[in-house]
Amino acid sequence: MKSLSLAFAFLLCSPASGPAATQDKPQVTTPPPAAVAVINTAPADHQRFTASFSSSNEEDEDGNQPPTIDYFQKGSRDDGTFMAVTDLSLCRRPSQRATCQSFGKMISAAPPPLGTDITDSRIGGGGYATIFFARVDEVALDGVDAATAFIGGDTQDPPAASATLYIYARRGSNLIQLTTKAGRCTALPRPKEKDVSYYRRACVNRTVLAKASAAGRRLVELFRLAR
Repeated sequence: MKSLSLAFAFLLCSPASGPAATQDKPQVTTPPPAAVAVINTAPADHQRFTASFSSSNEEDEDGNQPPTIDYFQKGSRDDGTFMAVTDLSLCRRPSQRATCQSFGKMISAAPPPLGTDITDSRIGGGGYATIFFARVDEVALDGVDAATAFIGGDTQDPPAASATLYIYARRGSNLIQLTTKAGRCTALPRPKEKDVSYYRRACVNRTVLAKASAAGRRLVELFRLAR
C-alpha cells in the first residue's frame, strides 16, 4: 500500500498530559508525498484507525525524532496506545540518524542493562524519559524482518515510572514503534534506595512482567500489519 492518504484520514491529534503522552512533535493534516512514498507499513484493519503525520524542528525538545506517521484507534481516549512508523531515508539530521541507529541497536543487539536511559531510541512519544526495564520475549509481531518487545519505564520524575510495553520492529527500511500502557511498578521507592535496586524489586517482578506480556499480546493483535 503505497499511498496511505487514500486509506486514512490524516487528523490533527493533540498531545496528552503526563508521562504517557504520545506525541509532542508538530503535526500537520497532510503528509508530504516523499513520506507517503517510503512509509508503506500500516495496520491491516485500517478502518479502525486515524493517522497523523508528525515532524519536528532541530530545536524542539524531541527534535531528534524523525518524521513519522502515527496511528491511533478511532474514538478511543487511550492515546498511550499507538503505532509510529518512519523510514530510514527520513532520518536525515545527525540527531535523527543517531535516534534511528539507537532504535536499530535495540532490535539487533543484546538488551541494555536494567535502568539504562533509552529515551533517544524512541521514534514516537515526547515530553518524558524512558528507562529500560526488561525484554518481553513472549510478545512477537508478525510480518516484520526483526523486532524486540520490552518494558520501558516512562517517567518525568525518576525513579517513579509507569510501565509501558514497547515493540520496536524493522520491515524493509521502515522502522515501527508500537506502544501501550502496561500498568505501574508495584511499590514506591524506599528512602535512599538505589534506582536499579528499586526497578529490580518493583518494576520487573512477576506481576509487572505478566501484565506487560498480556498488554503486548493485545497490542500486536490490534495493530496487525497489512501485508
